[in-house]
Amino acid sequence: MERTFQQNNLTACVEVDGEIVLIDPSDSRMYWLNAVASRIWTLAGGPTSPEAVAAGLCREFDVDYACALVDVRKMVDAFLERGLFSDRTTEH
Repeated sequence: MERTFQQNNLTACVEVDGEIVLIDPSDSRMYWLNAVASRIWTLAGGPTSPEAVAAGLCREFDVDYACALVDVRKMVDAFLERGLFSDRTTEH
């Protein structure tokens, strides 16, 4: 099974000073993302995996892949729980 996810197309977002603000579709709660979280959000514009996002962050930021992957997985889990990301996991 390959774990993939992407932005929930019902989540409203706006860029403010290079950072992204999300509005939760279920309760209108706002989330102000820092630069790294904003980049994770952007990389999830289409179906992607935590591994692909972590690799992308390593290319753009001075970060170790293993650390990036742990952080990406935590953010993905939190965003899936809040409905900000949609689960696109498929079986092979």
